[in-house]
Amino acid sequence: MSKVYDTYFKSFEAFRKTPEIRTAAENDEFCKKIKQALKENLNVIPNLATGVLECRDLVSAAELDAFMNSMLRSVCLTISAIRLESQESDDVLSS
Repeated sequence: MSKVYDTYFKSFEAFRKTPEIRTAAENDEFCKKIKQALKENLNVIPNLATGVLECRDLVSAAELDAFMNSMLRSVCLTISAIRLESQESDDVLSS
C-alpha cells in the first residue's frame, strides 16, 4: 500500500509544481511529464492488489472489495482527467 501512496504522492508533487502553461513548448514539456507519470503509475493496480491480499486476514472481504472498487474507480477517473486536460491544452494552444 505504501508503494501506491508513494507513487501517487510523487506524481501529485510533480503536477503541483508545474506552473501555468502558456506556450506550445511548455505544453510539450507538460505532456512529457504526463507520459512519465502514466508510465510510473502502471504498477499501481498490481501493487494495490498485492496490498489488499496482504490485508485479507485483517479486514473483511466485503471491506477489501469495497476499497479495491473505490481505488480502481479513482485510478480510472485520474487517468481520464489527465487525458482530458492534455487534450484541452492541445486544443487551446492550437487555436
